[in-house]
Amino acid sequence: MQSAEGFRKTVLFVSPSPGYAERRNGPSERGKAGCWLGGISGLYHSLTDSTAAFVLVYDTIFLMRYRRELLSYVQEAVELAMEIEELMAPSKLQEMEKDILNTAHLLQFIFTAGAVHAFVTFFLFLVPTIVNGESPSPLIERNILPPYASTTLYFFQDLFVFIGDSCYVLVEYVHLGTTLAASLMFRMLAAKFNSESLSDQQLRHLVVLHQRLVDNNKALQQRLSGVTLVLMSCVISGLVTSTMSLMAPDTVMYMYLIMPTLVFMIALKCSVADELLSWSAALADAVYASPWLGSPQSFRLMILTVLTRAQRPQIVAVRFLGRLDRPIASEIFKRWYTFVQVLSEYREK
Repeated sequence: MQSAEGFRKTVLFVSPSPGYAERRNGPSERGKAGCWLGGISGLYHSLTDSTAAFVLVYDTIFLMRYRRELLSYVQEAVELAMEIEELMAPSKLQEMEKDILNTAHLLQFIFTAGAVHAFVTFFLFLVPTIVNGESPSPLIERNILPPYASTTLYFFQDLFVFIGDSCYVLVEYVHLGTTLAASLMFRMLAAKFNSESLSDQQLRHLVVLHQRLVDNNKALQQRLSGVTLVLMSCVISGLVTSTMSLMAPDTVMYMYLIMPTLVFMIALKCSVADELLSWSAALADAVYASPWLGSPQSFRLMILTVLTRAQRPQIVAVRFLGRLDRPIASEIFKRWYTFVQVLSEYREK
């Protein structure tokens, strides 16, 4: 069997698919800057309708800028799944391919809905403000717009807020789906590693395949985290706007409608993250306990290092929230509902 040092050099000098490194390393810094700019401007846009429309347009341009890159990561995941076809049953492979393609379709829908959300809001709210120098309500009062325009405008505003929140939820589902698909491939690779009939060449191929899978999953999760940050900023700013205009009759109802969605998504993410952590530990134990017929201890340790090199999944992907587990999330949302209840009672007085 080849020495551990020779095996290490072989792994390090085998390159991934052509053009993958450029796609993975190209716009990462710009993407990070765009995420933070989107988050900061998203919090600021709660002040005025015109600022909100501008931020929605900016966020859409940002999302469209990385649409091709996100889809390239999905395509790379499909290629990796095809390369390890021999590791899983045909039905399981077809199910994984279907999930990954559904992910691509969801991404297409998210960007389409985001574009409609931003540009229609832009023309409904920002353009009248710029042209007439006033918000839609005074325009209606002065008979510049017909009386039914108020109901129509606010109906579309609520509709587009709903679309924005739905996009956030869909991104979270895409995030969870890609993480689970990658975890399944990791488990299949671990099962193949434990096979006693592997040649040195097959073993090297599997390790290189694992490294490509780690790189792809890390890049995809990073980009999806950035998109989640931008959409999350819109959701948070919507809550801030509702709190600032609490005297509106439907504000409290809106808060009670949107917060359960956020609670559900964070709870779901916590559950999946816990399961992934347990899978990671089981995978490491299985690899280290494998007999590796005739191989030295250092060789097994090196394989274990390669398999466990990927970063553990965060409980919540949004960077500025940090690590959020179930007890902390429960306390946060309990305090939020208490705050909303106090404001509601104050408004009724």
